[in-house]
Amino acid sequence: MAGSEETERRVRVELRWFVPGEVPVEVDAWLDTLGRDRIDLRVDHYAVAPEEGHSLKFRGGRRPRFEVKVWHADPVEVDLGAGVVGRAEWWGKDRRSVPPGRLMDHDGEGLWAPVAKVRRRVPGAEVVALRLGAPVAVLPGTPASVAGPDAAPWWSVAIELPGASSPLAVHRRAADLLAGFPVTGVLHAGASHSYASWLVERFVSGTGPEGPAGSEAAAGIEPAYAALQAAT
Repeated sequence: MAGSEETERRVRVELRWFVPGEVPVEVDAWLDTLGRDRIDLRVDHYAVAPEEGHSLKFRGGRRPRFEVKVWHADPVEVDLGAGVVGRAEWWGKDRRSVPPGRLMDHDGEGLWAPVAKVRRRVPGAEVVALRLGAPVAVLPGTPASVAGPDAAPWWSVAIELPGASSPLAVHRRAADLLAGFPVTGVLHAGASHSYASWLVERFVSGTGPEGPAGSEAAAGIEPAYAALQAAT
């Protein structure tokens, strides 16, 4: 798939980090310095499957669809100094009306992790406020697959570049964009994931620290879903 003409046009390079808790006000202010932003709100559902180099999600919003992503090239570690280390991944994207049947749990049921997102995007970078719910074996997009006591607040910062970017170009552009990043100690190698590998760490390997959970956190995901339902 990564070699098809259709997928080639959609190859992107991404460095992403995940941090538990709410987006710090300093990070919002930092994004303001990078240019005019775009804000969108939606709930996506990700297949939870420990298959490195693959990602399957049901994208919510005005145009719901399945999106399949695979590595277009091997990841490259990017060390920007001062403890800022990330994994650059070249992803090729395809879109489908139905999901591949092989991404299932051991009982043959598809497990989908709901992630409510408030995304702020500027050219080359984004900050996302997240609400993460526990995986469920129901059709993505239904209320039952969004609400739940396990929803927890996280935030993510990402650098995204054209797929033709070389590792050197990725390093230079990431260093430029992150030069004024205001929070130290959070953009480290252990926090650098794709959405797919982050969810595997949360729900399969269990090796990473969990974000805050409980009724207060869970309440954040339900208004996001209600707003999306009203808009679609």
